[in-house]
Amino acid sequence: MIATPLVDTKGPLAAYREVNKSLEKEGVFEDAPLRRIFLRSPSDRVLKSLEKQSRAFPQEAFRVVNEEIAGNFVEDAYLYSGSIHVVQLENSRGMVPGKYSVIYAPYSGPGGAVPSVRLDSLETLAAFLIEKLHINQSSLDAALEELAHKGSTSIPNVQLRPQELRRLGLA
Repeated sequence: MIATPLVDTKGPLAAYREVNKSLEKEGVFEDAPLRRIFLRSPSDRVLKSLEKQSRAFPQEAFRVVNEEIAGNFVEDAYLYSGSIHVVQLENSRGMVPGKYSVIYAPYSGPGGAVPSVRLDSLETLAAFLIEKLHINQSSLDAALEELAHKGSTSIPNVQLRPQELRRLGLA
């Protein structure tokens, strides 16, 4: 089951065409035939319910097998959580004051390149973590203190929806 805004913007048929093109382009169409893929809107009540249930298991992949969720039967679904990693940037002369990279790393799921967001001040970093990633103040304070001492920090058990990750440039 894949949540994609294409279902809302282009309709289900066009969304499946896009997935089909992507699978063929990556050479994995035979490994993941469309009959095994179910596309849903990110606002779908089944997915919303799965997301809500997954918050009870913040450090693990959350799996639902053969259950009814929001009035629909779900054969098998995974939801993932991850950590936010913040690193102060360096150059050949050492740490660069006020330059940071923010990365979201899922605990499990497909691997690959991990995009990052670059921020140009400690104030911008703090605002990004609180306003965009919904990090609470005590976690922010602890992270900023560790960042000041070590040049990097991690904030565990962060759950963001796929569309939030894409919108923020973290996916």
